[in-house]
Amino acid sequence: MTTKQIPVWIDCDTGTDDSVAIMLAHALPELSVVALSAVAGNSPLYNTFPNTRRIVHLLGADYPVYPGAERPLVREPHVAGKFHGENGLGDVELPLPDCAPETTPAWDALYEAAKRMPGELRLVATGPLTNVAIALTKYPELKTLLHSIALMGGAAVGGNVTPAAEFNIYDDPDAAQIVFKSGVPLVMCVVREFLGSGKFGGGLLGGGALGSAPGVTILPEEFGIKVLTLPVGGFLTLGCLIALMQWALAKSAKKKEGK
Repeated sequence: MTTKQIPVWIDCDTGTDDSVAIMLAHALPELSVVALSAVAGNSPLYNTFPNTRRIVHLLGADYPVYPGAERPLVREPHVAGKFHGENGLGDVELPLPDCAPETTPAWDALYEAAKRMPGELRLVATGPLTNVAIALTKYPELKTLLHSIALMGGAAVGGNVTPAAEFNIYDDPDAAQIVFKSGVPLVMCVVREFLGSGKFGGGLLGGGALGSAPGVTILPEEFGIKVLTLPVGGFLTLGCLIALMQWALAKSAKKKEGK
């Protein structure tokens, strides 16, 4: 029996971590990547847009990639060259596809895609939420057309830019506020909240108030386990979790077949 694939739209600020996310989405048979859109974040849009096209080309895929916002809604841009290099891909040079780049703005293309599959399209946002906020503001109907938004952003225990702020939300908090208040069902990555800061059980696993549980130190403080929640470790951690889930699902399917 074949399972219907889940249609996803990936909105990303392609640096090293988003590259891994795109590869994971491409590899998962349960997902059908409808398109991707680029936003400024890890690096300026003049890097993240072609970077996204480069990764799609590297995979041998033909997903359309649409250009998005060049800067946050209100504040000045805040890039992460320290982690992703000058070009956003760790200064690794990858070839561009031969085809001409898309020119339709990301928010317009996203709305048209959502109209074609009302209630089915999952939006996966791995960068600042600028494109998503513009789309929801320009097209109020979009909130009723999307199935949900899964986003990599936010921190309940501790940030990676300031003690409280995570990069993607910090980069465009005004956009994040629009998305959080939109009414679209949201799924937020909580890896950092489960791991805590350098300790196993220091986050939600520890019980009690967020960040209050002592947890168990399993690595010296200078090599804290929080590296698994930062680029590129966060996406590698996510990949391991997905692989574990796939193993469990496959094992369950074999049991059903044996009955």
